[in-house]
Amino acid sequence: MAYPKLMIWALLVLGPQLLLAQYTFEAPENNQELSSQAAPPLLQYSHLEERDVFWETRIWRDIIVAEKANQHFSAIDQELIAALIKSAESGEITLYHPIDDRFSQPLCPADRKEILGETDTTTVIDPETLEEEHIAIYTPLNYQNIVAYRLKEVWYFDLQRGKLDVRILGLAPIVEEYGEDGEFLARRPLFWAYYPDARQALAKSRSYTPYNTPMSWADALDARFFSSLIIKQSNLQDRRIEDYAEGMQALLEAEKIQEKIRNFEHDLWTY
Repeated sequence: MAYPKLMIWALLVLGPQLLLAQYTFEAPENNQELSSQAAPPLLQYSHLEERDVFWETRIWRDIIVAEKANQHFSAIDQELIAALIKSAESGEITLYHPIDDRFSQPLCPADRKEILGETDTTTVIDPETLEEEHIAIYTPLNYQNIVAYRLKEVWYFDLQRGKLDVRILGLAPIVEEYGEDGEFLARRPLFWAYYPDARQALAKSRSYTPYNTPMSWADALDARFFSSLIIKQSNLQDRRIEDYAEGMQALLEAEKIQEKIRNFEHDLWTY
């Protein structure tokens, strides 16, 4: 009788180690990253035990808002960024430092305000004293300046179900930075949100769909209703694709990583 190579190797060679392994994905304190206790109307996560995570890799990908398949990310009055900021201001979710995709540095209200807007100082003349006064003017973030959304994901093989699966770990809106001369400098995250915590809040915010079908932002993201491009896979040097490839070679490398992940499940179950 033929058995999948995976089961033979896992049960005969790694059986004891798998049973004893304590596998966890990074998460803020007092949070369960792979919680299966999602309440309606959220899509239910499949039950997952730590010992059943046979293999995993982290992927970072960018959802480019300008792409036609992603037009719902910039729909007026239904932007994803608006839902995230509203949830943060109400205390439903916590936002993290823009360079912190491990969710260890929460933003305080003052830091959040600074990141989500600009403060300029202007000089005015007091009509009574005719003296100059310096006034600070705060300009909130223009949601249309969001050019992309960055996802941090974990792709893993569930030994119990014999299936490759993916869960979103983090979400970050991306803006472009320009120099004083108008020269493009870089794209950078505004902040990070820990997605397992944000799901419940995003389930209350409606996402635009061209099919007139009610869909929340949690539904849209969980159902992977977007087009995206891989920018990094977890590696020892923490290098992004752009660090060693550019142009067409970078696109081919992103496709190569995606194809390798897709083939992982097939290769395991080859008799």
